[in-house]
Amino acid sequence: MTHSFLEVGHTQNENDSIHSAIERAARKAKIYTPEQWSAVARTARQNKPYSVQDMQLVDFINFKEVAKEIRNFDVTDAGCKVNWSKLRSIRFSKAEPNIMLVKHSHGDDYARVDLMRRKRNVTSAADVQLPQLRTTGLHLSAAKYKDLSVLCAKNLIPPAYSAIERAARKAKIYTPEQWSAVARTARQNKPYSVQDMQLVDFINFKEVAKEIRNFDVTDAGCKVNWSKLRSIRFSKAEPNIMLVKHSHGDDYARVDLMRRKRNVTSAADVQLPQLRTTGLHLSAAKYKDLSVLCAKNLIPPAYHPFFQALPHDDTA
Repeated sequence: MTHSFLEVGHTQNENDSIHSAIERAARKAKIYTPEQWSAVARTARQNKPYSVQDMQLVDFINFKEVAKEIRNFDVTDAGCKVNWSKLRSIRFSKAEPNIMLVKHSHGDDYARVDLMRRKRNVTSAADVQLPQLRTTGLHLSAAKYKDLSVLCAKNLIPPAYSAIERAARKAKIYTPEQWSAVARTARQNKPYSVQDMQLVDFINFKEVAKEIRNFDVTDAGCKVNWSKLRSIRFSKAEPNIMLVKHSHGDDYARVDLMRRKRNVTSAADVQLPQLRTTGLHLSAAKYKDLSVLCAKNLIPPAYHPFFQALPHDDTA
């Protein structure tokens, strides 16, 4: 593994464009929970979407045990001082876990640093057992929790998020179905009505899209500016007609969706197939991660059959 430090004044790299894309996407979204950031990052770039790994507590490791074993950070094997503020590259190799290679200039050769040089009973860094950093999430301070409660009370955080989030903190959730129970019981007064969705409830609208020939011209011949639309209305009585407004103060303009189609079909007559007949498959890597959580009993044994039966790819 090689870690390179950028030269002063030349600090732009490809990650800058990633951060910019996510920031642009976030401006168009309302984000109330940490989980929503994953969706924002995944959809920030339409062409070649970013691959996003949702981190769990088990993914964060405490490296203090390794630090206790290391005795030499500051002298190379040749006796030269390691100037950490001027390092330009650090390299580690799995073949030599006790050796760190360093450069003070990108044009230099690597110098060796034996991390265990001053230790009498030499232990390989590879043999140190690394514990999990945390087994429970961080607790909010009383002041921070009070601030969030004020935002909820003022409805600056929508009621659905404030109530469900409070209920979720009290529950241990291991399967998607458990979220239904949390949502239903999140508000004691006037409980939320929750509809459990099944595969049959998700419809593929591509068949309708194939029939529609006009999205961009009103019956009066005016252009439909989709980026400036303020309201769209459909009526069951006229399934081929879309009513649009570019300003909330305007009257609706009619758009005949079948205007340019010779053999006119009513949108209401198009048969809509089910979007999926089977659930999505997990990637092999995600399934492996879940299996590790089960093996360590971080997911209780009662839920293991559910996770073991999840459809998944065989190879990463």
